[in-house]
Amino acid sequence: MLTASRRAPGDGRPGKRPHPGASALLARGCWGAALLVAPGLLLRASAGRPTSPADRWVLRVLGLRHLVQAGLYVRHPTPVACAVGGAVDVLHVASCLAVAPFASRWRRPALADAVVESALTVSTIRGLRPERSSSGE
Repeated sequence: MLTASRRAPGDGRPGKRPHPGASALLARGCWGAALLVAPGLLLRASAGRPTSPADRWVLRVLGLRHLVQAGLYVRHPTPVACAVGGAVDVLHVASCLAVAPFASRWRRPALADAVVESALTVSTIRGLRPERSSSGE
């Protein structure tokens, strides 16, 4: 239980509301940062093989996309931003699933990324959807 001396942001005080979907945005930001900073480590872990500079570049671009997307959600947590971001996420998952059956070199990383991306998509959309009032308004 929070006490008066240790209040969390968004504890009911005027002007202090938690950001909608904060945990989903934090997860997306951390994933993006990991892809940006340690793409070789993540790719070796999922693919089980050495990586090339081109492989690492692709993961860095994906990491940057996640960071930009999280930043846009923070600045504009609107239904339109959520819909556009969700569409980008769904297209990314579809591309991973399309690549997996035909590119044995990329199968494991594509499937792993599809799982992570799906989880981020669902958590972001759930976190950013408009809250319903309990009074039925």
